[in-house]
This record gives sequence, structure tokens and C-alpha cells, in this order.
Amino acid sequence: MMYRPLVVGAAVGALVGAGSRAALARYYLADGSQGTTALVLVAALIGMVVGALAGATQAPIPGAVVGAGLSLLSLALTFPVVAVFGVLGALQIPSPVAVLGAGALAARSDGASRGSVTMKNYR
Repeated sequence: MMYRPLVVGAAVGALVGAGSRAALARYYLADGSQGTTALVLVAALIGMVVGALAGATQAPIPGAVVGAGLSLLSLALTFPVVAVFGVLGALQIPSPVAVLGAGALAARSDGASRGSVTMKNYR
């Protein structure tokens, strides 16, 4: 089996991105909100896409910049919907620093994964 750093980077970035975004969404949702599963799944999907694109850069620092930039773009695009849910009392508006951190973490974890996944581990 051939080792493909691009695939590993994208997969690790997608997993970490989905997990961090889902955790962030769950943290900012109000307790007792009805139907939170759909919101958490949408946040995880956005995190998966951001993490996969950022992890595919195959470089930790540029990947973190790409992940943070894509997270900021997704926050800007989804802000009107988030603001409506905030007005309704279903969630708190998340901190932009937390959202940027989640995107940067997804890409930065790719650098850690590339050091531990090599062809030697598969033999």
C-alpha cells in the first residue's frame, strides 16, 4: 500500500476539524435547546470540510493559516443564521477566537500525524 501524505493529512484534518467544531457548537448551544443534533451535525460537516482542505496543504504552519482563514470565512457566511438563533435564545454567539482556533487546530494536527504515520509502520 502506497503512503499518501495528502490523503492522511486530509483525513486527519477532517476528523479533528469535525470533532472540534462539533464540540464548539455543543458548548455554545443553550442547555435544554430542542433539536440540537442537526446544528451540531452541520457544524461538524463544516469542520470536516475546513479540516480536510487545511490538512491537504501538507504543511503545519500554512495549513493552520488556511484552516483559520476558512474558519473565519465560514463564520462570516453563517453569522446571520447564528445571530437569529442567538436572538431566539437557542445559543450564544461563539467567540471568533474559538472558531479560528478550531480551524487552526485541525490543520496543525496534520503535522503531528505525518510524523507518526510512515511506511515503516505498515510493514
